[in-house]
Parts: sequence; structure tokens; C-alpha cells
Amino acid sequence: MSTKKTVGIVVAVIGVILIAIGGFSLNDIVVAEQQAQALGGLFGGAGNDLLGGLGLDAALEAQKNKAYGFVVFGIAAIVGGVYMLKTATEENTKAA
Repeated sequence: MSTKKTVGIVVAVIGVILIAIGGFSLNDIVVAEQQAQALGGLFGGAGNDLLGGLGLDAALEAQKNKAYGFVVFGIAAIVGGVYMLKTATEENTKAA
């Protein structure tokens, strides 16, 4: 197995891991948003103002952007890994 093929497999696996991390993070963010809405509903308008004053919305938005970044970089890593595998296979075919 060539080095390029091995690197392609490793990069693709890292991409899958990044997508999984991003997906789990997005799931956690959705749960946190639901809990914040429930807490805000418990205290009415004052609860929503309190959560906004604490910066919870901004923190959740920042985490959401970070999770989207993991997903995008994961997809890019998978595409790069598959490309490396394809070019390594083509080089082996040409050499033979």
C-alpha cells in the first residue's frame, strides 16, 4: 500500500470524526436552546431578558458556528482523502 493511499485513508477517517464531533455538538446546542426556552418560559419575559443579559444567546450562536465549521472541514477532509485515494490508484495503474 502506497504512502499516498494510506494518507488518503487517514484524512478521510479524520473527516468522518470531524463530522461526528460537529453533529454531536449541534445536538447538544439544540438541547441547550430548548432548556433555555423552557427556563425563559418559566419566568416569563424577565427570564428571557436575564438569559439575554447573561449572553447565553451569543454563546450558543458561537458554539453553533464552531460546530458548523467542524462539519464543513470534515466534508472537505473526506473529499480530500477520497481524491488522494483516487490519484494514488491512478498512479499505480499507470506504473503497471
